[in-house]
Amino acid sequence: MLVLPLLALAGSCAAVHIPDLYGIVEAVPDAVEEAAVEADDWACDVRAWVRAPDPSPNLLSSADARLWEVGLRFKERSIVRFLAPDAEMPQRPEMNETTMPSTGRDIENSIFDVGYDSYMFREQNSPYNILLKQYRARVVEEPLLWEVHGMERDGFDARGELASAAGPEDSIALEAVKTFAVAVPNTNFPPSTLDGGWYSGSREEQFANSETDLRYYFLLTLRNGTTLEYPAGYTAFLPAPTTPPAEQLPTTERVVMHLDSPRTKNQSQVDPWDRNRPFETPECDKGNLATFEVEVELPQDRIFEQGQQIFLNTTVRRLGNGTEVPSRISFSPSTRTRRTWAASFARTDAQRESLAGEGSYYAPMASQLRARPVKSRKDEEEDAKEEYGGVISRRFRHWPFDERQSAETELDGTKDAQRVLVNFTIPSDAMPSFSGTFKDFLSYLHVDLHTTFACEVPEACPAKLDDLTDDAAWSAYPVSKSHPRHLVPVHSLRHSANTSITIAPSPSASSPRGHPTHYTVSGALAPVLLPAVPEDGLAAVDFPALGSELREETTEEELKQWRYGRWAVRRRGEWVNPGGEHQHVGQVWARKLRREEDVRLEEQAKLEESAEEVGEGLVIQG
Repeated sequence: MLVLPLLALAGSCAAVHIPDLYGIVEAVPDAVEEAAVEADDWACDVRAWVRAPDPSPNLLSSADARLWEVGLRFKERSIVRFLAPDAEMPQRPEMNETTMPSTGRDIENSIFDVGYDSYMFREQNSPYNILLKQYRARVVEEPLLWEVHGMERDGFDARGELASAAGPEDSIALEAVKTFAVAVPNTNFPPSTLDGGWYSGSREEQFANSETDLRYYFLLTLRNGTTLEYPAGYTAFLPAPTTPPAEQLPTTERVVMHLDSPRTKNQSQVDPWDRNRPFETPECDKGNLATFEVEVELPQDRIFEQGQQIFLNTTVRRLGNGTEVPSRISFSPSTRTRRTWAASFARTDAQRESLAGEGSYYAPMASQLRARPVKSRKDEEEDAKEEYGGVISRRFRHWPFDERQSAETELDGTKDAQRVLVNFTIPSDAMPSFSGTFKDFLSYLHVDLHTTFACEVPEACPAKLDDLTDDAAWSAYPVSKSHPRHLVPVHSLRHSANTSITIAPSPSASSPRGHPTHYTVSGALAPVLLPAVPEDGLAAVDFPALGSELREETTEEELKQWRYGRWAVRRRGEWVNPGGEHQHVGQVWARKLRREEDVRLEEQAKLEESAEEVGEGLVIQG
């Protein structure tokens, strides 16, 4: 198999069939389109790598690549599908014993079973699955059943020729590293989420999604004029703060939040995280009901910065009657995605909230995608020594970005009102608040108040450290001994509330001195890729205008649930090195910088050691 990461060997692949591996071929001749069907005849594996810092306003930096012509593209889209007016969903078949196959898995153990996924084959042809297939076909083939809207915005598509190594193209080694430069104007683009998109509500009756793509790619031009495009890694924009630092202490405001009690909710309203907890009122507190409110002193602008440690004066009040008393309280920030464009098509408030997705328990709390600190080579080698059973111990995989709010603040259950100082930290990778074309990132300060019942006597935890020690001799892997004996209350409920805040991004080294332009504002500029960093800096860069046109999606190929980052699978039955296709180029760049620092420190240590040896020699001679 021929590996082709550079244009130098393009002719070698031009002689064989060239399938459209990724569905994004430009100017493909008819003969090549016909040959694309013969995927098994494709004899070339094209892969590419890029390592570059995550872009931010006013960034001007060099970058590396293992490819020839590099591109950086930013685009975003949103799609929504729901029932048309006066339409009704067909009745979904119910699964029960009469619709399942009569034979079970025991037949797989028969001496006469010939395999070939016989059980799965029977499952797919069970009466239930046949009815389900008919139901799905009816749903898909009924155009009047659905109302579908899709929209896409192409922000920019920057391309740049890479700096060529010395010598003719044919003599350039395949593993040669080529350099280029990334220049970003004073424009704020949306941050990228670590956990990607999510759907809202029931996927059967409605669907909504918004996705953003900021990705490097490699252009390969064949001798017959065909241009092929291959992914070379994704990156993440780091927006700059839009408000200058306060020159004086901010004024505060008192915010009172009445906490929701699980005792006043039905089961469907309870957070799934808590559904296995005992919500029934203990016998000793029957007929009573206590509620709680929290008063917090917040900065008047409600702005908190990534990585900031917070101390908030907090008053906890117990209202009502009974023996339920506060036990501990904690604050935690969170950012959720709200799909504003999709929600604009809703006909009712309930549908609007469902399509927006922000309030759904199943909508993930977003974390920002950004390069994480890289360990030194020595530390990584030490971590590798902790491998056992082919698995690296998780306790050596904690990132510095994993810091979260500090331990919960203990409360005095004998007081109906008490004032405490609650401490927590805004995670360094907390998703910053941001408004975009199709979706917004909204931030909240979440309050958790845990309560117990004074009329109950706590039970001792049955697990003992001695028991765990004995079990360790009978375990295939090390057994954790970090389970201290503690008291477990019979009933412990969680009361919660939240209030809106703004999470500002931490300033980066390239943060603009002036106010950055939002990418949705008319006249915003787009980044460019250059052969090298200009001597005159950003002043010498001519930034183009950012694309602002919204294009409606109309074709079947466009109206998909997800389209970005879904590259087609290569040859069947053969593993292929994906290169940098699925890598975060900012993390690869951070790793490069850390390895360069490792080399510098090692050389410095050698020089110091040599100096000491020379000094000792002079002392001996003296």
